[in-house]
Formats: sequence, structure tokens, C-alpha cells
Amino acid sequence: MIVRLPLLSIALGLCLALLPDRGAQAQNPFRVVAEVGAQVVTAWEVEQRARLLAALNTPGDLEREALDTLIEERVRAEAARRARVTLDEDELREGVLRLASSFQLSPEELVEVLAEDGISPETFRDYVRAQLLWNKTIGARFGGRVEITDRDLDIAISRARTEGRVAFLLSEIIVPYAPEAEAAAREGVERLRAAIRTQDDFEQAARLNSRAATAEDGGRIDWLPADGLPPGLRRSLMQTSVGAVSPVIDLPGALLLFFKRGVRADGVFAGGPTTLTYARLRLPGGRGAEAMARAEAVRGKVESCNDLLAESRTLAPDGFAEDTVPLRAVPGAYATALARLDPGETTLDVVEGDFVTILMLCIRSRDMDDAERSRLREALTVQQVETYGRTLANQVRSTLEIRRR
Repeated sequence: MIVRLPLLSIALGLCLALLPDRGAQAQNPFRVVAEVGAQVVTAWEVEQRARLLAALNTPGDLEREALDTLIEERVRAEAARRARVTLDEDELREGVLRLASSFQLSPEELVEVLAEDGISPETFRDYVRAQLLWNKTIGARFGGRVEITDRDLDIAISRARTEGRVAFLLSEIIVPYAPEAEAAAREGVERLRAAIRTQDDFEQAARLNSRAATAEDGGRIDWLPADGLPPGLRRSLMQTSVGAVSPVIDLPGALLLFFKRGVRADGVFAGGPTTLTYARLRLPGGRGAEAMARAEAVRGKVESCNDLLAESRTLAPDGFAEDTVPLRAVPGAYATALARLDPGETTLDVVEGDFVTILMLCIRSRDMDDAERSRLREALTVQQVETYGRTLANQVRSTLEIRRR
């Protein structure tokens, strides 16, 4: 995205000063540095594009990025030529105006600002032209082929956990207890919590005390999106400092501790899930080797909650249940396990008495008004068209001889 003008000026001042001095390039700025079929890329274009990328706050090796981008634009231009797609001057002027407006400037004023730092008007216009031409090409080629169904929307919402605003990097210790031993178990877990000072302490305690599937790995679990957790647990983790142990969390028949290894803010998804549908199948036999092997065999057969229901009819008819509940009402025993799953995935991490519990996420859903669903549908359409566009560019690239000098 384009930065606002003050950041643009700062970026130009800092980043352009870091561009290497290319004496030979300055002497012959129009020497060819790459060939893409019958098209060429010159050293002058690379230098100019690197300056523009600096203005747009692009990180990394600016000259390399500039050359890669220019080569890709040549490939896309060839795709447009083969599709007989062109861009007229009115379309280009409109695109230039939109980009300049993002800086709250007129096109003429933005060109003047860029010119002060050695960026030519042609570089600016070529950049805009390349983006518009490609968007028009893939829109004309694929726009009518993309149909986003209601199920596509539900799946996108279900997977919003991977794009949630906040995610926690955690380790866990789960200590199950018999009903008559709850007080002793709680006292022991509280002592354990008080004794832990470092991540190494926690991981050693997990290996010795935890009954979760993660115990052998020191209790480590992957990033856990906050949007997939019940509000109470989310608040508790937000209040726990990085490098510290959470308060003891009550689960049915077990106690849970988290060690907070990290926290991050990801890209924002417009509305995470509010309702979960999940299924569980409890198989008798405890968590011994034979019972766990039987459960793993079932997991290998099922890909949906309907599959899990079908398996339950012969294995444990009374052990199957499916629920649809608000996110805030998901039982604590299931909340963190479900937060890690995509629809159709299962886990055996839940500890429930003398059973092996196969827990499966069926779907995440969200109450959305028509305007929200329309915006999401539009975003998914753009994503799908872009995916088709990458495939088209790869096909065209495979037919071209690309040489870097």
C-alpha cells in the first residue's frame, strides 16, 4: 500500500541514500540488464524503479526487487498482448489520479514531489500502467469464471483463525485427576506453577507431569489465534506476560497451565467466527496403547463430522455427540483444542476420564448481514482471480526465454 506523504518523503530521504553507486550504470543507463522474450529491461529502469520502491517503503534489496518486478511486468505485458487487452489513456489517467489522491495530492503535485528525488514521470506512469493492465487482463480473462458460494464464505470464516488479529505462542501442561483427588491435584499444580521460573523449567515440568499429546515436546503448541478462544480464556492469556505462566485453568477432570512464549498481531480479517459446530466420539478403554491405536485408525478414516457419526454407529453408538454453540460457550476442555483445528481435522488432545476422545471441528460460522457477506464475497473473488492470474503468468513465463545480464 502507498504510504502517506510525510512517510514518503522520509522513506525517500533514507532509502535513496542507501542505493549503491553504480558508476558503469550511470555512464550507460540504457544498457540492457534483462531480456524477456522480445522485450528488454534497462539499467535506467531498474534504478528508477528502485527509487520508486524506496518511496513506497518497500523493504529488502531494492535493486533486486526492482529487476524482479520489471521482469514480471514484462511477462504480464506479454500475457495481455496475447489476450489482446490494451489500456487507453483515459484509463491510465484515472489510475494515476487514484494513486495521487491516496497522498491527498493532484497527479501534477505528486510528480513534482517524486521529481525532487530523481524519479521521472515516466517511471511513475509505467508503474501505474503495469498494475492497471494486469488487473484488466485477469479480470477480462477470469472475472466471469469465479463464483463464490455460501459454502465458500463459511469456509473462509472458518479459516479466519489463521488470520486473526492476535495470536499466542504457548506451551501447555495438562494434569488429569480423579474426582476424589481434585484438591490434591490442584495443590500440586499450584506448587508446580510457583516453582517454574523459565521456559526450560516449564518444558521439563511438561515432560514429567503433562498428559497432553505435546508432553514429549515440552508442551509446545503452535500459534493459537485469539479469535478462536472463549473470551474468558482469551482475557487470561492477554493478561499473562510473555515468559510467564498463566493462572491454573479448570477443565472437566483436568487442570491446565500455559506458558506464554510469544504474542503477535497478524493481518486483520473482517470478522472472526462467532459460532462453532464440533463433534466428539468417546471410545472406551482409557488412553492405553490399544485404545489410542484404535482411535488413530478412526482418525485416518474420517474427513467430516458425518464420517465420524458413521464410525460411531459400530464403535460406540452412545459416545457420539455434535453441538453448535456460541464461541463463548465452548467448554473449556475443548476450546484450545478446537482453536487449533481447521474444519474436518481431529485431535486426541482432550483428556476425559476413562475414554479416548476424538474431537473434530465441523465448521466455524459467523452471523453476518448482507453487506458484510457481500464485502467478503468480493474479497474472495479478487483472491481467486489473482490465483488464476498467477497461473496464467506462469504459463506465459514458461514460453519465454528470460535472460539476466
